[in-house]
Amino acid sequence: MVSGRLLRLQGRGRGALAVLVSLALLGGAGAFSGCSLHQEGVHPPDNRIFFPGGGVIESAGPGLGRWLYVVNSNSDLRYNAGTVVAVDLQAVRLDYQDPDGKPAVAPDGMPWRQCLDADSSFADTRFVPGANVLPNHQCCWDYLDPKILNCDEQKYILRDRTIRTGNFGGRPVLQQLHDQSIPGRHRMFLPVRGDVAIGMIEIAPQNADDVQFLCTGPRSMPTNPQTKFASCDPNWRITRTDDPLNNPGAIDLPADEIEQLPDEPYALAVDDDLEVLYVGHLRGGGVSMIDLGSGQSELTPRLLQVYGGLLPPDANGSQGVTSLTIKNRSTCRGPVYVTSRYNPLVGSFVVYGLDNCDPAARTDAQGARGITIVGTGQVLSTGLMGAETRGIEFVGTGTDSAGIAHDPDRAFILQRTPPALVAVDTVAQVPFATIEVCQSPTNLVQQKDDNGRAVALFVTCFDAGEVYVIDPWTPRVRAVIPIGRGPITTILPPEGAQAADTNRAYVIGFGANNVAVIDLDPLSPTQYRVIQRIGFASPTPREVGPQ
Repeated sequence: MVSGRLLRLQGRGRGALAVLVSLALLGGAGAFSGCSLHQEGVHPPDNRIFFPGGGVIESAGPGLGRWLYVVNSNSDLRYNAGTVVAVDLQAVRLDYQDPDGKPAVAPDGMPWRQCLDADSSFADTRFVPGANVLPNHQCCWDYLDPKILNCDEQKYILRDRTIRTGNFGGRPVLQQLHDQSIPGRHRMFLPVRGDVAIGMIEIAPQNADDVQFLCTGPRSMPTNPQTKFASCDPNWRITRTDDPLNNPGAIDLPADEIEQLPDEPYALAVDDDLEVLYVGHLRGGGVSMIDLGSGQSELTPRLLQVYGGLLPPDANGSQGVTSLTIKNRSTCRGPVYVTSRYNPLVGSFVVYGLDNCDPAARTDAQGARGITIVGTGQVLSTGLMGAETRGIEFVGTGTDSAGIAHDPDRAFILQRTPPALVAVDTVAQVPFATIEVCQSPTNLVQQKDDNGRAVALFVTCFDAGEVYVIDPWTPRVRAVIPIGRGPITTILPPEGAQAADTNRAYVIGFGANNVAVIDLDPLSPTQYRVIQRIGFASPTPREVGPQ
């Protein structure tokens, strides 16, 4: 007989549910009299960082440079959803130093203490302080490196603004809408591998001290104010062509006429001029093109095309895309570069179908544009044996005294196996330098000055737990920065951010469940060092305690 106790199933226990139902049928319906089964699972915390899959810094509106949006992937399926949280970077900066550049003090006026255990008898850098040690979610100086301030992430997250999304979320991107009927209004897109979907979230800046995520209700008129800790509606996911969820008046197409978003959406790139999103798929090697529109129509965003064949397969026939880079261009037909998961190669494509870069140039009555991806046939190679390129950056001298931007004359391709950064002459299309980097590099980003000139390249290495800083002009390794367990990407401040904001970089620590802050100030004695951590490093997400 099955016990009459309430049975609570957590997570994804579908197999357990089937067993229990079978037992109920064998034991008689009366065994579950007055009881119910459900699989709601455990809600994720709304003020923590757990297995973060990516992040992006606010690049528009009154909060430009202030908010770091972190996507919590829930990769161990501990909870029933992932989340997106807004981290207040201004508060992060103020906790480390005051306006005069001196070390900050705790709210009680005393200096921050060292990170010690509860009875102060044993120092342990893995220790997660409790309320009796650091009341009100405060900070403490790292025991091994007293120049690093470890802070509880709960004190920086806008708890009332957190939303729930699907599992295995990745690196998000932002779209700046041309229609500014609501000043500062823009959108975030993130790959959700667990749902095989692209999630869309509208960002509605309230004022300089607040921002709100919207992802419920109609796409063109989201519910505002949104329910606290809302779960994004299904119609805010992009999964296929002509989805009736997004256009309730449409007739669902036969299955053989539906173009589905391929598996493993991974790499994203937004073309704000064309109002288009490109999606690279980690499996299959395809690139999906999504018409984003201006935010005024229920018909957009929508999947327009899935294009394959940009990259050759490996010996086993496997293909995959790890990154997308839109090269600086003067026309809308500039190339988009695609890096390969299985080969040391980079392919490219262009978009045709518009006479100019005006996103309002439509070709049918329903507002869909007749644009299409066309492969260029150009393939760049690192010239090395091995596999998997993880990113490409084009390095140029920026604008001259007349304000004219020159086409970059060199590119850097990051290869994971063997770990190397290869410099390529973009005119001759041949490598001219190879730099050995840390183990298992996963991400490459470029730092530029106010004139668009390259300052440095940052290589993030997952297995090594390091970030390499590369001088692109020598080229050589400028610095090696120890980060901690499993960093996956480095995020640089957006163009137009205040000077105080541009002197910091943020490394998403998937394995450490936190974000590391790197000092970029060339006049600082701690340049290219970790100076602060948002969240105490932990190999597993911190348990949800009293809130």
